[in-house]
Amino acid sequence: MATPGVIGLVEELFRLERAGQAGAQAGLDHAAFVLERSRPFMPGTTASWSGTEDAAGPGSVTARQPYDGEAASARQTAGLLEATFTASAISVTADLEMVELILSGTGTGEGFGAATDVTGVVEDHMASPCGAGGAADSAVKRIVMSRGVLELHEAGMVCTTASGPQVTATYQVDVRASTGIFAGARGTGNVTVDVTSGHEALSGTLILAPPPA
Repeated sequence: MATPGVIGLVEELFRLERAGQAGAQAGLDHAAFVLERSRPFMPGTTASWSGTEDAAGPGSVTARQPYDGEAASARQTAGLLEATFTASAISVTADLEMVELILSGTGTGEGFGAATDVTGVVEDHMASPCGAGGAADSAVKRIVMSRGVLELHEAGMVCTTASGPQVTATYQVDVRASTGIFAGARGTGNVTVDVTSGHEALSGTLILAPPPA
C-alpha cells in the first residue's frame, strides 16, 4: 500500500543495507523529510472522504458530505460495505527486508458519508506470494466517520504488474475495536489498491449489531 516514491526510497535503503554502507539511516531521514513535504493530507484536518484537493493547494479539501440516514439504513439492512478513498504515506521505516508504513487519506463510504482513515501496514519483501518485486502485506485500518469508528484487519499481497504495483487483500471487521454504530459489527470482503494513484476500494459485507432495546 505504498506510493511509487516510497517504493523507490525503500528499494534504495535495501540496496544500501545489502552493500553494508553506512548511509541507510541518513536515507531514512531523507525519506521522512520527502514524505513530510509531499503528503497531500495533514493529520487533524477536517476532510471529506473523497480524497481530492481543491485549487487552494495541499491541505485544502472538499466540503464534508452530510450523513445520509436513509441511505445508511438501507446499507444496514443490506449488510453491505462499499467504500473508496485515496491515501498517501506519512511515514516509512525499512529494515531487514521489512517495511512499516503509516498511511492516511480521505474518501466516501456509500450510505455512511465522509470519513478519514489511518492505516498501519507491514510489508515483508522476503516473502512475496507473487514473485520478484512483490511483498506479503498485512494492515490495520481505522476508518473514522461521524457516527463511529470502523476498525478493519487486512491481509494480502502487493505485486508488480504491467500497470504498476497493485495490492489485493481481504478485510475482516474487528468486532471489539469498532465503536459507535459499528460497535459489535461483523463482516468480511475484498480490498484493492492501485499503488501509483493511491486509490483503494473496499467491497464486501458490513453487518451492524442490532441497537439496544
